[in-house]
Amino acid sequence: MKKIENIAYAVFMIMKAALLAATWSGKIRKRGLESITKMSIDAKDKEIFFLRDQIYQLESRIKIFQKQTYSSPSKTRYTLKERLFILWHMEYFQIPRRQVTKTFGIARST
Repeated sequence: MKKIENIAYAVFMIMKAALLAATWSGKIRKRGLESITKMSIDAKDKEIFFLRDQIYQLESRIKIFQKQTYSSPSKTRYTLKERLFILWHMEYFQIPRRQVTKTFGIARST
């Protein structure tokens, strides 16, 4: 019984560490984007950089939407890896939990 509790706690700590890393990297990303806008770069180069970042964000959302579209019509089950990907995406792009359904089209409980 103690071994199961240790495993559950270890999984919890790994998830927590992953979410903290996503939050940290998202803040660093945002700080980087803000510092680039202050540089004397042509407006076109700035726009390209921001558009590439938005493309990455939208590609991540597409992967989540494709999972829903191509899965069986019954309740969609996400693997632990997919749930971690969704949580990572939320923390990295600083998407509030109350906007999960609107942003990803998935249940807030996922």
